[in-house]
Amino acid sequence: MAPNLDALCRHISEHLIDLGEAMEVYKNHPQFDERKTLSASTYVAAFKHIWLELALENCATENPGFNISFQTYPNEGYETKDYKFHYDSLGRLFVFSKITELPRKGRIHTGKKFHRARYETTMMLNGEPVIFDVRLTGWKNHGRSRGRWKEDEYKGIRLMGIQRFLTRWARNRKLRPLRQYWQRTDLDYCVVIPKDVFEGQEDSETIRFARKIGTRIIPFYTGSLEFRKEVINNLRKHNLNMDEN
Repeated sequence: MAPNLDALCRHISEHLIDLGEAMEVYKNHPQFDERKTLSASTYVAAFKHIWLELALENCATENPGFNISFQTYPNEGYETKDYKFHYDSLGRLFVFSKITELPRKGRIHTGKKFHRARYETTMMLNGEPVIFDVRLTGWKNHGRSRGRWKEDEYKGIRLMGIQRFLTRWARNRKLRPLRQYWQRTDLDYCVVIPKDVFEGQEDSETIRFARKIGTRIIPFYTGSLEFRKEVINNLRKHNLNMDEN
């Protein structure tokens, strides 16, 4: 475990979003276009990422001894034996498989990239890699939607509920590409989940087991619906175009 990881997780759980600061970060993005209409879910995804980045930056400023590095790992376009790494416009890391896969229905696909995983951010803490995910969904499974890669964004994701997301199977599948990149198995993995879900399931067998196998569970400062409302109200305040459907 990276030194100071527990303290970093506590800092993140206590970090409230400053919507004014977050909006400034969003508007200063080189691809920001105030004329563009985006879905509410796209905005929420952007602001949860900004929240995490600001929380980590705030922690680094207040705790210089933590030796936090925000250099992107792996580098854009880096390839291992089986995977290729790419960052989207928000700075989230996406991984694509380079190998032929056998889907459940038995159809073999060749010459096609498969989206394997997405990570909210990766960083170095005292020289040790730490991976973060922010999962603002419900506890149970949410089904699945088809996805495609287009214009630097992944359209459609597997809507896996938090209960399944915290299983050993999901953890191993998520970390396999980064284990291959860093050539190690002992990666620190932290998952942020909604405050109401954490409070309702903290003593559940799922969370106890997730902690046992090394996953750090961090409660978000609020619930997912409350956060969505905060973001939408802030978007309206700044008159940004939004599709709420």
